[in-house]
Amino acid sequence: EKHEPDFEITLWYGALFGGKQVWKGRSTETKQVLIPMNGVLALGDNNFMIHKEGKGRLYYRIGMSYAPKSLRVDAANYGFKVSRTYAPAGDDDKDNVVFDQAAGSWRAKLGERGKVTIT
Repeated sequence: EKHEPDFEITLWYGALFGGKQVWKGRSTETKQVLIPMNGVLALGDNNFMIHKEGKGRLYYRIGMSYAPKSLRVDAANYGFKVSRTYAPAGDDDKDNVVFDQAAGSWRAKLGERGKVTIT
């Protein structure tokens, strides 16, 4: 890069201020800003903005970690199908890895082995 980093960035999600960071000089250091999901949800659909003032190149990655409210996620069709089946890993496990009809899910005792087949 031609210019040594000497800049300040400001992060915004709609009207929600996400933080400010200063970069001076070259470094392999990474910096992280965590924005709570409830803040993102409260603002609904908005633009995420990174505003940079100063010289130098900014490298960034935007990621999101979340968990759905329910672990029962409806199937989706995007042109291909992925399915999975569960089974006990061996004869010793057949009583400890079982399908619970009432809950509609598989149950396994902690530490038991199970076989997952993905097709």
